[in-house]
Amino acid sequence: GGEHCSTGDGGDKPCVKNLYGQCDVVCTMASTCSNHGRCMGDGSCECYAGWFGEHCDRADGFGDNPCGKDIYSQDCSDRCTIEGTCNNHGRCMGDGSCACYTGWRGDYCDTVGG
Repeated sequence: GGEHCSTGDGGDKPCVKNLYGQCDVVCTMASTCSNHGRCMGDGSCECYAGWFGEHCDRADGFGDNPCGKDIYSQDCSDRCTIEGTCNNHGRCMGDGSCACYTGWRGDYCDTVGG
């Protein structure tokens, strides 16, 4: 809802609820984005933090990690550990980056503050 699609003549028209792109792509938060993301203007999903994949159905290390323990990212090429990568001050996200605990910041949660 609220999205607009091209009419082909330089104009646009509003799409009806759950239709995106040229008003021909169905996207719903529940079925398309697995309740872990929102529909974007082209009908694709924008995943919430900690979720990834075309349908936001792949979790970070605190869910079903298809890559295995401490291995992350869509192609399972990034290693991340709470102890090493995040300095015991954060948790590993689905892309192998750190999400810092309260009071810590920085790419590796190694700076006090925030």
